[in-house]
Amino acid sequence: MAKKQTYTESFEELNRILAELENMNTEINMEMIEEKVKKAAFLVEKCKKQLHEMDKELEKLLENLE
Repeated sequence: MAKKQTYTESFEELNRILAELENMNTEINMEMIEEKVKKAAFLVEKCKKQLHEMDKELEKLLENLE
């Protein structure tokens, strides 16, 4: 079973993809660009979800301190 990718790992992968897209030669085929953009969109959503979950957990912890 594959281990769950952490927020940091997802964010680093997203940054790698963005750097690849920025440095791509315009001669690269559209299928490759489409694949990278889809993966980047998936990672953005994943990171947003992880941040939202982390925020909820922090709110619970802070409430318990009061």
